[in-house]
Amino acid sequence: MTVIISLLVWFLLKETDNSDWQFLWFLLPVIAFPATLWSQRKARKTVKTYIDRVVGYVWTVFGLGGFLVTCITMFVGNIPVLFTVLLLMGMGTALTGLIIRMKVVAVGGALGALLSIGCFYVLGMNQILFFALAFVFMMVIPGHYLNRMAKQDK
Repeated sequence: MTVIISLLVWFLLKETDNSDWQFLWFLLPVIAFPATLWSQRKARKTVKTYIDRVVGYVWTVFGLGGFLVTCITMFVGNIPVLFTVLLLMGMGTALTGLIIRMKVVAVGGALGALLSIGCFYVLGMNQILFFALAFVFMMVIPGHYLNRMAKQDK
């Protein structure tokens, strides 16, 4: 979802030069929160382990932190939001990988956190494309790997 919205925001900014399209970033929590609730409800009822709860807490903290940074940026304006969100999500992903003992996830998260530094070197609207690419390496590739592993376990 983050990659799709990033590309949409980049495209609309590029085509219209209207910064109001930046508000589309708020689609992330608007779509992700109900989608998460729906998928959890649809999933088979299983026992929630300690690790499940810890990972849930990690993402609650990092997700709220990212949302807070984004909101503060609207009013303060001097916070490098794409850098900060990429750093936070990279740290959350790396921590999740360490907790669940999946090297691909931990490395993807560490790579995302390191790639956040690139936001200082890629300027303008192209920073959004860089952000989307970093999310592919940080979330999409490890996510597909986890799904493949889960299917093999069944």
